[in-house]
Amino acid sequence: LLRRAVERGEAPARSDAAVAVLAEVVPAMSTQRLAAGRGPVRRAFFVQVIDEVLLPALGVPDAAG
Repeated sequence: LLRRAVERGEAPARSDAAVAVLAEVVPAMSTQRLAAGRGPVRRAFFVQVIDEVLLPALGVPDAAG
């Protein structure tokens, strides 16, 4: 998904290693949330992680703005 965004010009080019690490962010954070017993992982959580963590890490301008 991230590689396709780079190919479409929607995200700045990053090394394959950086993209691989960033691709693990959402699954890791959702797994941690479940393991910590903080309740179900809902869509709003994923949206927040993508908007506030993943997109800024990729250097994508604020899409929510």
